[in-house]
Amino acid sequence: MRAQGGLAPNVTGAAVTDLPYGLVAELSCAALAHVAAFPEATPAAERATRLYLYNRLPLSPAVFRSFPDQEAVTVGLLGGDKFLEAHLERDWQERSLVRSGESTWRSWTRRGQHGGLSGPTTHKLYVSPSLQNTPLAFRETLPVLGRSAARAVKVGRSLDALIRPDKLVAYFTDLAGALEAAAALGDRLAGMTAQGVPFTCAATPAGLISWGMDPPHDLRHLGASWRLLVTRQLAEGITSAAADTQAARVAAGRQRAEQLGIDPVTWRPGDRTWELLRSDERTRSGD
Repeated sequence: MRAQGGLAPNVTGAAVTDLPYGLVAELSCAALAHVAAFPEATPAAERATRLYLYNRLPLSPAVFRSFPDQEAVTVGLLGGDKFLEAHLERDWQERSLVRSGESTWRSWTRRGQHGGLSGPTTHKLYVSPSLQNTPLAFRETLPVLGRSAARAVKVGRSLDALIRPDKLVAYFTDLAGALEAAAALGDRLAGMTAQGVPFTCAATPAGLISWGMDPPHDLRHLGASWRLLVTRQLAEGITSAAADTQAARVAAGRQRAEQLGIDPVTWRPGDRTWELLRSDERTRSGD
């Protein structure tokens, strides 16, 4: 099944598949090209949304038949698996995320944290299998996370979440813990087909595992997560550029990332990214 993001991909220009950084870099390049091809008058907010949602799976009849409702998702992921239930019972405590209506996610925190997180989580791992491999990936991922420094984990509760590339996410207090878990998961999940999460930092070339660093609280208004922040900044660069070609708009988006110390190919934050964002905010406000 070919993935897409809102509208069908419109990948143009040279050799996305020649990039040496793997699937995540390829998807990010394709997403930029796709959104840069929109009409010049497209608002930045719409471009940002399309970048963020890029590489969702299409809602085909086959997908609906596999997961027609939330109960089917739950059964598909958890139903009757004693091995999985044992790991959940031993290591994790489910959190209630439902405030009004039903949550998109099922979320668990590490047992012994009294329902909360001991220390802020700053980094996250994305495990991005194909839809068909999601139940197996969840079963194989939980034991590894149970032995890792992960503080919390979430998985899609609804079909809308499972068609996203970022359908299975683990939370950590530092990058070292996240990368250690990524290495263990890379061995455990080797060979599994990936969907891939654009605008994250690849931990494996095949795109199955990647990571992100969420912004500090004083910058959360720019985007509550790494991908939200990055896609909004890219959209701003594309929209504000005095550029009349797709290639020039892509270049303007990448230039905006570079101005903030973000690598526009690997999507890693730089040592000064948060400082540069704060400085940019002060300049815009006239302080």
